[in-house]
Amino acid sequence: MQLEASSLQLKKNYMTEEIKNDLTNIGSTKRDLLKNKFSYLLILNLILLIGLAILYFLYFKQSKNKSTGETISQITGIKKPSKIVYINTDTILNNYELAKDLKKDFENERNKLDAELNAKKSSFENEAASFQKKIQTNSIKTEEAQITEKKLQEKQSQLYELNETYNKRLGEEQMQMNITINDSIIHFLNRYYKNKYDYILGYTPGSTVLYANGNYEITAEVVKAINLEYQQKRSSK
Repeated sequence: MQLEASSLQLKKNYMTEEIKNDLTNIGSTKRDLLKNKFSYLLILNLILLIGLAILYFLYFKQSKNKSTGETISQITGIKKPSKIVYINTDTILNNYELAKDLKKDFENERNKLDAELNAKKSSFENEAASFQKKIQTNSIKTEEAQITEKKLQEKQSQLYELNETYNKRLGEEQMQMNITINDSIIHFLNRYYKNKYDYILGYTPGSTVLYANGNYEITAEVVKAINLEYQQKRSSK
């Protein structure tokens, strides 16, 4: 557009100049007319030459940009697509032998604490029922009743505190168990798949991953390999 505008402007200027020359040189000879015509053709050729030069410049500038773009792509290190697979974390946790052993130990510990707490609760309830029966039958003196009631209140407070202590203890053990299992899985994946895949995603039904192509799942392979390693470590102890 700029080229066409320049061309039109030059033509306009020239025609204006030509008209002025015609008005001032009405009596010019035929030779002068031919000379003016030659000048007009010369200017037109110059305009066409300038236009070709501009087109030539724009063409090679675009080619240079494309070449630069390819070079930048190489410099920035555009690589082949990443290798991404995934594992079903629920399946891993349910089938990993280490997780099974730790969960079994945790369940045993919880059952033990529950049994201890329930035994203390049962003993307290029996004492409270016996005290209540004595109160109802007036078979206990007032002073003795006050002492017994105070002891029962203390035992009740101790049971509440013991219950809180056991719950806190179990919560901490469960958290440590989960950390141990997760660290074990992550370290295993880093050791055996570091140079094989770029990303290993953890997938669980209902998670933020709404769809996963089964062709990229390696759960069964991981379960088999990680259990084999754990069995070897366990047998060497």
